[in-house]
Amino acid sequence: MVGPLSNSTHTQCLCTHLSSFASSFFVPPNKIDWGKVNLAELLNNPTVAIIVFCIYLLYFLLLVWVRRKDKKDLQLAGVTPLPSNDPRDLFCYEIMVFTGFNSSAGTTADVSIVLTGKHEQTQSRLLRDVEPTRTKFQQGNIDHFMLTVPRPLGKIQSVRIWHNNAGADPSWLLARILIRDLQTDKTVWFVCDRWLAVEEDDGQIDRTLHPASKEDLVKFNFLFSTELRKNLSDGHLWYSVLYRPLRSSFTRVQRLSCCLSILMCTMLANAMFYKDGEGGNSGDSGVEVKIGPIRLSIKQIGIGVMSSLVVLPVNLAIVNIFRKARPKDVPISGMSPSGPRDKANEYSDNSYETSDVAEEEKK
Repeated sequence: MVGPLSNSTHTQCLCTHLSSFASSFFVPPNKIDWGKVNLAELLNNPTVAIIVFCIYLLYFLLLVWVRRKDKKDLQLAGVTPLPSNDPRDLFCYEIMVFTGFNSSAGTTADVSIVLTGKHEQTQSRLLRDVEPTRTKFQQGNIDHFMLTVPRPLGKIQSVRIWHNNAGADPSWLLARILIRDLQTDKTVWFVCDRWLAVEEDDGQIDRTLHPASKEDLVKFNFLFSTELRKNLSDGHLWYSVLYRPLRSSFTRVQRLSCCLSILMCTMLANAMFYKDGEGGNSGDSGVEVKIGPIRLSIKQIGIGVMSSLVVLPVNLAIVNIFRKARPKDVPISGMSPSGPRDKANEYSDNSYETSDVAEEEKK
């Protein structure tokens, strides 16, 4: 329709066919009224300031806790030589024990293991840390041990593992075991995913595991649990503050700081478009989609897209800077910095869980 402001040089056009997209999707942010940025206005409406203060207070309290956890992780990240190792032995095997994520999956019992190879079989070896203050086999943990023998075992054919059912909570959910021959750099997976407990599963605390076949390694359950462990413990920023990989260079303090950054940026984006998404009539809010009690308009979608453009780029850059930072050296407790034992220092938690599976799939 031609509007009343039309004249000989200009025509006013009144139309509605572009309003749903052009005027509703791209919503300008709110203007900042610098006149209200003062102490008097803050005292009249202190809610936001109190919330921000509480968030920072909680952050600094958690910062003390996660810093302590980071220091503890440095102690647990190394490969632990078994106390029963003979210093004269030259052949080394790295044993990685994966504990499940279920509630009460960890154990307080003493765990023992026997490796059976094509040529030799080890004696019963106790999987224990040389320092009793470093606890092993906790929920969601990956524990690394170094076992040495005088002669090569040959191809690993079976693993027998058990515990003595001692302590306050002896029940243990064993997910899997990875044996790496450091002489040949060959790895063998042993999948368990069962309880070693008298009150769980079949009541057995002693199990003999055989090497996982190629079919076992490409099963949905194995791949799903492997990716779930990796994505939750390392990929999920909030969850990984509690259960990050011990050898990751992305510390808990850095992860907690990234969580604070995301929270603050989200609050900023909400303030930029405060009340802009509230719909009055269809001309203001555009086309609405109703899913039960939920109403979603073109205007709200546009605000969501622009808020993401405000929050995501900055925080993704911060996370990537932390992830690509130079990692600290992983200690190998009680070992010489040279020799075949030091080879275990080359691997990380993620490579244990994904690269070997991918290699098996290619084969």
